[in-house]
Amino acid sequence: MRRFLGLVVAVLVGLSLVVTPNIAGATDALYMDANRKYKLATPEVFPPVESQYIHTVDGTRATWNVTYQDVVTNSNIGFDDAANGATRRATLDAVLQYIDDQIVEHASGAVDINVAVSETDGGGFLAAAGPTFWCTDGCTNGWVFLHLTTGADQDPTTPDMTVTVDFGYSWNDDMGAPAGGEYDLFSVLLHEFTHGLGLASLSLSDGGSEATAGCTNNAVVYFIFDDFTRRVSSNNDLWDCSPVGYSGTAADLISDDLDWTGPQCNTAYGSNPPIYAPGAWADGSSLAHWDPSAAANSLMQPSISPGTQRRSYLPWERSALEDLGYTTIPVGLMSFTVE
Repeated sequence: MRRFLGLVVAVLVGLSLVVTPNIAGATDALYMDANRKYKLATPEVFPPVESQYIHTVDGTRATWNVTYQDVVTNSNIGFDDAANGATRRATLDAVLQYIDDQIVEHASGAVDINVAVSETDGGGFLAAAGPTFWCTDGCTNGWVFLHLTTGADQDPTTPDMTVTVDFGYSWNDDMGAPAGGEYDLFSVLLHEFTHGLGLASLSLSDGGSEATAGCTNNAVVYFIFDDFTRRVSSNNDLWDCSPVGYSGTAADLISDDLDWTGPQCNTAYGSNPPIYAPGAWADGSSLAHWDPSAAANSLMQPSISPGTQRRSYLPWERSALEDLGYTTIPVGLMSFTVE
């Protein structure tokens, strides 16, 4: 059975919009909670974590600071599981090392990652993740991008990104090949962290912004990924970032007739790759993924089957990251490989 991967809501930077940290002086920021909803980030949500619980992954180009709440709370589940926890943490490290080897980061680039207490019910998304972002009208990239590419830590007391994994499913925890009934942890984590890098949507089913309800100032925030989304039959770009707004209809978003117009991705793919916009709105999946018809082995399609590995970006998916504002490392200069 195919399981849907969680929507990771991220805020992005596009080719024509270079967004500086907190340009409007916003004081509110939203983070993704364990239910895959954006909530107001407060000191009560993220109390100080003692330094011994912060695990640092030193990449070639950036520093990735990971706090495992399973370990902090001695949960004995998930990433703190007595039998499998260390292996799962090592696999997450490997995912971060792979990402670190894909993109050029600032000399002081870092990401502070909160790995929330794991779920164990096996009843929903396999995993979900999303970066924290400011409640500022417009299209922005969120704290992961800003910390990686500028070296600026938006708030040292609040993580740049939160990820939750449901270990109620059968998982392949290590770097070996998954068995037929196992979901591949590396593949799923890479998918989710890529949402955190910016390949995501913040649209509701009617085209409104998911951020508005969570922000005390009712900010309208969209992702630049949304800004590249087009209705094919009408050649209508559905979102604008300045002034921010949605120009389409609710019907557009369930039309199965959307594509993504990032120019570098278009060149690498050979056309505009189709966006997942099924006839029935799929909360947490619609608009935030490539349509499965784009490529059978694309990392960022909405679901994955047991026994399947997707442990790297396709060339045009790397180009999509470039359209979002990243500079990627030439393939010949990469040092980390995944078997």
